[in-house]
Amino acid sequence: LRYPLGAGDVDSDPRYSPDGRQLAFRRNLSRADLWRMPAAGGTPERLTRLGANITGWDWAADGRSLLIGAVTGRAQLYRHDLASGTTVVLGDLSASGLDVAARGGRMVFAVDDARAAMFRFPLPADGGASRAEPLFPSTGNDLLPSPSPDGRWLAFHSDRSRDARLWLGELAHPDRLRMVEGL
Repeated sequence: LRYPLGAGDVDSDPRYSPDGRQLAFRRNLSRADLWRMPAAGGTPERLTRLGANITGWDWAADGRSLLIGAVTGRAQLYRHDLASGTTVVLGDLSASGLDVAARGGRMVFAVDDARAAMFRFPLPADGGASRAEPLFPSTGNDLLPSPSPDGRWLAFHSDRSRDARLWLGELAHPDRLRMVEGL
């Protein structure tokens, strides 16, 4: 299909509307939204303003709304009404691989309940008694650790406060871990 595409746009996950007249697709990767355009091509129209990691989505069977699994601070299931342009939260669910049956009023999705944690492991690993130990233990997910150049600090992404935030910890003083406000 020929359609206007910006230099930095990454389009994926296209789906035909139930009547086959429209295409909707995900634009961008980690800060994504859903867009639509005529199935024959044309100018895309932005539908959502989530700026989220979309983990799954599909058209509702009647073609009047979209159902979306997305992480916007926390994992949630959304319904986007095409007529009004409103997006509402249906629940706090990590809905990935979302699919709606064409008939029968059924939807299926996977709930991703994986946990990601950070550990420290002393180097060099000489085959001795070295063991991995938890680093800033949490009941949430800790991701994307980035050490400071001097190795004293660690910045990372975590949902340990129920919202996805940037955290900063001093490795020598794990009790001084703090959330970075405003990001």
